[in-house]
Amino acid sequence: MHKLSENYKAVALLVAQTATATATGTGVDVSTYGDDALFILNVGAVSGTSPTLDVVIQSSSTSGGTYTTELTFGQVTASTKFACGGLNIEGSNSGALARKFIRAVGTIAGTTPSFAFSVTMLVRATLGSASLNSVTPA
Repeated sequence: MHKLSENYKAVALLVAQTATATATGTGVDVSTYGDDALFILNVGAVSGTSPTLDVVIQSSSTSGGTYTTELTFGQVTASTKFACGGLNIEGSNSGALARKFIRAVGTIAGTTPSFAFSVTMLVRATLGSASLNSVTPA
């Protein structure tokens, strides 16, 4: 039996933060990971008048290239929300992303909005990868 920590790696796409404007993560190279990824949106405190948070997962063939939206979370308007979504990130599979870099974007709107949130990607690490059993935060 394998331990979850021996096979999977958590990667921060948007680190835990309190944001008042759109937050865009840096593209993460997913070419060394397995074929599936689970994306986790965790929202804490929310304030402002009619605040909204729209989070998407995007992919691109290059880190600084044009990004395409692959996954859209439901709009968040209140505190203490949690959501998950999955994607096939291996470009060689039929119907999979043909992209190498993944990032998260959180678009914030409203009057003086503030959202405490993070986006994490859980991926299957490739055997032999240096990051497979790392306990160092990614």
